[in-house]
Amino acid sequence: MHQSPVPKRLWLALVAAFFAVCPQVLRAQPEPTLDYFGLGGALNINQHSLEREVYRGSDFCGVFTEGSGLRPSFHFLFETKPGGWPIWLSPRLTYNNLGGELAAAAVDNARVRDPIDSSLVSSDREHRIDASIPAIGLDLFGKYKFDRTFFVFAGPSISLLLSPSGEQQEVITAPSNGFFDETGTNTRTLHANALANAGSIHAAFGIGLGADIPIVTRWTVTPEISAHFPLTSIVSDDNWKVTQYRFGLTIKLDNTPSPPKPEEPVFVDRINGTVQLLGIERQANGTVREFETPSIRVEEFVSREAFPVLNAIFFAPNSPSIPDRYAKARSLDTGLFRGRDALNAHHHLLEILGHRMSISPGANITLRGIQTADETPADIGVQRARAVADYLTTQWGIAASRVQVETETRQIANDPQLLEEQRKVEIVTNDLALFDPFIVQDVTRTMNPPGLRVRSSIDANAAVTSSNVTISQGGGLNIGLGQQRPAVDWYPADPTQFPSTEQPIFATLNASTARSSVTVRDSALVQQVTVRKKRAERIADLEIERYNLITFEFDKATLDARAERIMKMIAEEATSRDSIEVAGYTDLIGDQAYNQRLATDRARNVETALRTQLSTTAPGALIASHGEGERDLYNNSLPEGRQLSRTVRITIKRPIGE
Repeated sequence: MHQSPVPKRLWLALVAAFFAVCPQVLRAQPEPTLDYFGLGGALNINQHSLEREVYRGSDFCGVFTEGSGLRPSFHFLFETKPGGWPIWLSPRLTYNNLGGELAAAAVDNARVRDPIDSSLVSSDREHRIDASIPAIGLDLFGKYKFDRTFFVFAGPSISLLLSPSGEQQEVITAPSNGFFDETGTNTRTLHANALANAGSIHAAFGIGLGADIPIVTRWTVTPEISAHFPLTSIVSDDNWKVTQYRFGLTIKLDNTPSPPKPEEPVFVDRINGTVQLLGIERQANGTVREFETPSIRVEEFVSREAFPVLNAIFFAPNSPSIPDRYAKARSLDTGLFRGRDALNAHHHLLEILGHRMSISPGANITLRGIQTADETPADIGVQRARAVADYLTTQWGIAASRVQVETETRQIANDPQLLEEQRKVEIVTNDLALFDPFIVQDVTRTMNPPGLRVRSSIDANAAVTSSNVTISQGGGLNIGLGQQRPAVDWYPADPTQFPSTEQPIFATLNASTARSSVTVRDSALVQQVTVRKKRAERIADLEIERYNLITFEFDKATLDARAERIMKMIAEEATSRDSIEVAGYTDLIGDQAYNQRLATDRARNVETALRTQLSTTAPGALIASHGEGERDLYNNSLPEGRQLSRTVRITIKRPIGE
């Protein structure tokens, strides 16, 4: 068989060009690429299709048209992903065999020997070719990965055929014991040599899919399936095409450089830190003002707190029993109100009412038990009123003739919170003094500045294992502020947390590493200004009075008779040296912007009424009002908490002493 050397030289030139150009392409990439090397193999199903005559020039022996074969192949691959490219380059050097077994039935009437009497008998025969077509090649595949595992690949394959050959035999298929004279068997070889007119180069286009599965560090196993469709014929005159289906497996080594090891942390033998104690005060615009060298002033003031007295006891749905949150003692302990708020005072309403009725024999009341339409039983309203009446008559000895009981059903809204406020006993009296504010005289304390800020820092290269920041004074005050942060603020929750002595107050930072620790402090002076000290030293002082007006119904800003009574009481004690602040509030129900306007209207109405009263008793008093809007002054989940939040607070600062 004659084969032209030109195709071979062309194939070798393509291989050499690939390995010469590919490294240059990779070196030209702006970023390092990921490289893999691997070895693998595949089991190939070769499907042959052709039109090859059994005996050239004969019309009687038939034509080979198809065949198949299982053959192995082996490959070495190199994979790289040039920087910025979406496609991996995955070229392979392969050793492959395109061979297979072809068969065609003989169509002539040749006779063969009968094994019994050696006579010639008719026969059925088959011509078979066992083709061996070894090749070495280059697969120029491109690979696209959907994720870290699955991918598809495709590209051309160019192979150099290495001496393709075939052994052709003729086989007697019937009778089964027939034989040829020259061989004495049912098989004879017609020829065994190189395939006539075979080409040197075979080209195909492959497409497939696979998965990269990591097995151990830097090693990956890759199963694949692919189909390879021929572009050229095995021989030049028979249109002999071979389609391959490969089932392969490759083991690849990750050849990328290992990532650099993280730098070891730099430890220092000594850790350094700083701490600074600052005073802070919230401004009206929401910002915080800092005082770099704070001197903390804790001052006492004589104060009078006027707690509101509501005219209602609120009940749970479908319940006639007075809730447990209402105190029901047989006496009134006024000391319980010191340091408390209006909600706590309201929960002593039964005791206040019993006490005031016991010292005001002319005061009579009507207890109106109110229920909503959906409550049962039908007389639950009157049962509630009787429960309050029984308390007053049995615990305080109030004559039953002074306590009237009636009932009423209301359904003013479908809002659950407003309905809750109708499940109550409303107290109506002929003596408004029963509901005058409950006044408690006490000593209050203030701290100026009202808050403290601790700024601190630790060496940036220190591997800190623990840290904490504290504010302390002597053996009493000790407030933990958590781990070290650039800045942390502290506002005392109540006067019990104010510094109690004139010892310095300290901000302390403690920090530790595995090898060292540090403690740093900053301090501020404390001045205690007590009422006794101010009187002994004749220091000008202030007396502070606070009043709450709880006469506002839901969504209302108008004043009632009780409010007018309180205005008159305030005006009778006011002086022209007083500074009066009026602040309006609402509950949390409704739109915030609307509630701001409502709170402002309430404050202005009180200011107007108060100015009228003060025009004759204290015309020089300074008075100003503003609306605070929605504030969770008291627990708004309780109906009395919401009603107490519909308020106007009046704060009077009155100079006393010199």
